[in-house]
Amino acid sequence: MTVVVTTLRNLTSASAPDVPYDIAFADSGIFATFGHAIKKFNTRGGFLTQWANVETSVGFIQQPGGIALSGDTVFVFDELNTQVQIYSKLGVFPLSLGCTG
Repeated sequence: MTVVVTTLRNLTSASAPDVPYDIAFADSGIFATFGHAIKKFNTRGGFLTQWANVETSVGFIQQPGGIALSGDTVFVFDELNTQVQIYSKLGVFPLSLGCTG
């Protein structure tokens, strides 16, 4: 829990609050949905990478509602598009389930 609190404290500022919609934990790190992006942190809360934040890109997330992990796969539920976006833990976007709209 300390890592999550520290991560949130580091990512949130008065001028630009950036609070995750959901967080998932793995041995390889922490995955969180922020706005239109998925961000990955190391197990100590340090930022590593992010993806899916460019509106014209494949795998763009309109409104993330949840995140789940299974093996090397990251599942993100996009509430606005009623889709589940599926990524590898490296951010590779192979598949969407559901329909746009």
